[in-house]
Amino acid sequence: QLVTLALTLARDVEAVALPILQFSEVLTDEDLVEIVKSQGAEKQVAVAKRAHVSADLADALVGTHDENVVATLVSNEGAELGYAAQLGDLLDAPWPQVDPNALVQDEIELVLQINGKLRGSIVVAAGADKAAIEAVALASPIFISHAAGAKAKKVVVVPGRLVNVVV
Repeated sequence: QLVTLALTLARDVEAVALPILQFSEVLTDEDLVEIVKSQGAEKQVAVAKRAHVSADLADALVGTHDENVVATLVSNEGAELGYAAQLGDLLDAPWPQVDPNALVQDEIELVLQINGKLRGSIVVAAGADKAAIEAVALASPIFISHAAGAKAKKVVVVPGRLVNVVV
């Protein structure tokens, strides 16, 4: 019967309802969610000011899309917001450490151009010098098929980027 009275007062004019919504310990989260969904912004702000706002109630308040309601909720230290209530310690977990060895590449892929046109790519050892890169480019099936037996006039190697063979 006390709950029924509190619900009736919570739906009354704002002068009566706001203190009930903010301070009443009789109202359940389900009652408050229903009020948030059916009542105006002033009453929603009063709910957002409660000493404790559960994650479900916070979701309902955020769902109003009212800037004042959400601002009040976010400033409430007693509100369980977003994933923090569900994930707990996961949010406080340390960042993974970088393993420098995992970042080292054994091979790299370079763009292969023939007469300035992109024709494919070649894979070479990461530490290959220009002569080794040139040799791989000239021996590649892509160059052989596009050169049609012609000799390379010039080979331009941009380390780590591309190889351009002029025929």
